[in-house]
Amino acid sequence: MLEFPREYFIDEVRDGFYVNGLMKRCWAAQLEALNDIAVVCEKYQIRWYADFGTLLGAVRHGGFVPWDDDIDICMFREDYIKFLSVAEDELRKIWKGYCVHNYHNGNYWEVLSHVADKERISFDAERAKKFHDYPFEVGVDIFPLDYLCRDSEEEEMRATICQTIFSIADNCDLDDNPNEKTLETLGFIERSTGRDFDKNRSLRMQLYEIGEAMFSLYSREDADDVTLMAYWLRELKYKNPISAYSKTIPMRFEVMDIPVPEGYDIILRGEYGDYRKIVRNGGAHNYPAYEEHLQKVEAELGTRSPFRKRVSADDLKGAARRRDIENPRKQIKQQLQELVKLLDDTHREIIVILEEGRIEETRDILVQCQDSAIQIGNYIEENYGADFVTVHYLEEYCEEIYQLHENLINSEAGKLQEISKMLQEAIKPVMRSIENDIYIKKEIVFLPFKPKYWSSMESAYEEAKNDPTADVIVMPIPYYEKSIGGVLCKECYEADEFPDKLSVIDYNTYQFQVRWPDEVVIQVPFDDDNYVMSVHPEFFARRIRRFTGHLKYIPYFNVEEIVSEDARSYKAMDQYVISPGVVYADEVVVQSENMKAMYVKKLIEYFGEDTEELWNGKIIVPDGSRRM
Repeated sequence: MLEFPREYFIDEVRDGFYVNGLMKRCWAAQLEALNDIAVVCEKYQIRWYADFGTLLGAVRHGGFVPWDDDIDICMFREDYIKFLSVAEDELRKIWKGYCVHNYHNGNYWEVLSHVADKERISFDAERAKKFHDYPFEVGVDIFPLDYLCRDSEEEEMRATICQTIFSIADNCDLDDNPNEKTLETLGFIERSTGRDFDKNRSLRMQLYEIGEAMFSLYSREDADDVTLMAYWLRELKYKNPISAYSKTIPMRFEVMDIPVPEGYDIILRGEYGDYRKIVRNGGAHNYPAYEEHLQKVEAELGTRSPFRKRVSADDLKGAARRRDIENPRKQIKQQLQELVKLLDDTHREIIVILEEGRIEETRDILVQCQDSAIQIGNYIEENYGADFVTVHYLEEYCEEIYQLHENLINSEAGKLQEISKMLQEAIKPVMRSIENDIYIKKEIVFLPFKPKYWSSMESAYEEAKNDPTADVIVMPIPYYEKSIGGVLCKECYEADEFPDKLSVIDYNTYQFQVRWPDEVVIQVPFDDDNYVMSVHPEFFARRIRRFTGHLKYIPYFNVEEIVSEDARSYKAMDQYVISPGVVYADEVVVQSENMKAMYVKKLIEYFGEDTEELWNGKIIVPDGSRRM
């Protein structure tokens, strides 16, 4: 069984394209099937090669083309026949559910074979372990390579006959009620191929058999070029020299090595032109491959589906609710003022006690005044620094109190007036400084989840750190892997791996409902809406918003700019745009005006035209060049 690093299954951006975790599981499952096919091929010395998008991915990406979702391989016809003779039995020794689909067993009407697990949708634990928690169809397409005749006229004649065979074979009414024109065409095929149809057997099956026989008509000795017949018949253009397949080169493909034709450059240039240039194209109608199965599971399980989008219009209402909790830190200045006023009131009490001649009691109260002033000073030092001006005035006050304490002898009337004036003059600078100099620092909390993505927050963090009126906290949060059924199953916490220059705090030591930070910055928008991972529920955007004055979302990734022709990239936005983080944030930071427009468009499609103003106000583009 193949092994994948833990973080392999987390959503990521590859070559500017967003790949979600469920697609990663899809890739892993298909690689598992490919690895099993490779085992059988090695046992029987069957040659096979990466082809189409799989070949392109191996050469250009070292794995899947990020916007591809299947695996294609090819074999020379002689190896293909050999493989089909042993594949199903051998593969079932590896995994009980394997089937080989093709026209021979009447369930896959294509001129290729498809190795797949028989269960199209399954949450079985044993299967989940085998196919890396991917619950949907797993399969690999295998294309046979056939030889093209050197004689172009003969080849053109064969192509014409084959085109006729398959145009009739794919007529859905063929076996039930063939019309007169179809019968005439069947007669032409019999005369052209020397094959007679058995009226007691499926005509469609017989046509495919004749077509495959025509594909196999020529051998290596008759040819210089090979083709995949299904493509050759369309335009008579798809072909490659046999020499391109003379040797194989092992190339890395995700977590395994696969055989690539030595002449891959010729093959890829013939198929894609300048294949080194990255071009994302292709519609999203059948992307992703699992979409049909995903919708079926959602329909059957309803709200219990682990793949259902949970963000809804109710979340919009929740995000619009007022925050009624008052920030307790804003009461600090008021409390300091009340403490100093209490000292001022105590001064008046001192004069009354002195009038009664209670000298020792006065001394005790003076000590209490000094202790209170020291406590106030300590708090201010901790929050505003030892050199803060208010601390200086408090030190002067304490010195005046100390001198009075040491020099207090009697309570003569003249002395009382002098003491009263001295106490008033000592406390006034403190009161004025608290009123004019004390400011309540903003508290800004950053919630990264993986060290490798800290860079997405770094510029915002540096800006906050340079603000003298702000206290900045970096608090890495745990995240969880999800099981095939959406259950949180493994905690991952990487606080120790963040840069040494960051003074991070333990998430267990901070209580949002007590601190009520002015701003919280998140980089994971999913809450429980992601297919394969979740942050700790304590840090869901839905919850955090209740305990902060401002929730900001900065994505941990940047995708390539999306254009209207890039249907698959736009489809991929469903996962990260239609998310709780975007809905509950007061501010969503995106990389460009174009991406803002794409976000707004996607959100309007989901929530309705009447929400356009909301999204235009919430989604912002930072000044200057692109972030990250």
